Amino acid sequence: MPKDFDGTERRQYVRLVKDNLLRFRVLSDDKSNFLTDWIEAKTQNIGLGGMCINGVVLSDEIKNILLGKKRFIEIEMNLTPNDDKIQLNAEATLKVIAQKKWERATEVYEMGIQYLDPQPAVIDKIREFITKNYLEEYKRK
Repeated sequence: MPKDFDGTERRQYVRLVKDNLLRFRVLSDDKSNFLTDWIEAKTQNIGLGGMCINGVVLSDEIKNILLGKKRFIEIEMNLTPNDDKIQLNAEATLKVIAQKKWERATEVYEMGIQYLDPQPAVIDKIREFITKNYLEEYKRK
């Protein structure tokens, strides 16, 4: 945690800690073409304004495209196995969170993601998903 962190939440919306599978691909700066194929990942948390993807393993080529830069990405995911797939356009920033020796890469990454002009129907689905999961967690306590 940064030394200057005072415990104040800066996010506009609460985040639900939840592992969800998704896939994303990186767009060029002018959004005219894709710089990568689909990359599979998992959410660490999800909210109405964005999400965090944790434990992403990337090749050196993709790491060089993403690391230290804000990039536009397209995301596809199912909030639950029975739901239709949702699509989001977002801005993402990648950072290294761990140095590990893996088969395909030597580092593990985390991506902070902020949605860009999401469709109201998509936000409604995310809101319903978060509310349902919070209520289920509350009932367990």
